Amino acid sequence: GGPSRGAAEVGVELLFDGALVGEAGSDGAYLRALAKASEHAPAIAWSREDAPSRLRRLLFRLRHAGLPHALRDPLRVTERLARALEPRPRLRLAPHERILVERWLGHVHADVVRARHALLAETFQRIERV
Repeated sequence: GGPSRGAAEVGVELLFDGALVGEAGSDGAYLRALAKASEHAPAIAWSREDAPSRLRRLLFRLRHAGLPHALRDPLRVTERLARALEPRPRLRLAPHERILVERWLGHVHADVVRARHALLAETFQRIERV
């Protein structure tokens, strides 16, 4: 269904992030990006009144969690997705969808790791075009 497709898409993005942990320069870049996000947050035009405080809490949690090593494990990625989607009834993963997402992420994990350099290069190319 829709929730499992969406979770799978975000799950691949999280696996990609996990595949970059430990890559030359990526760990420092991740931590610097978190610091820069705090600096630039005041310049963002928010659509929700509570968004700035939510971003501050998120950045605090991410800085204190350190590098996202858990994103290298498809089971942990599935658990993270399920927790994130739980409060959203239309997106919440049903038990059978959670199992499907976990299996699928386990299946594509090696492909994401193998393709990480090509995916990163493509990402930078698209950013440069903007």
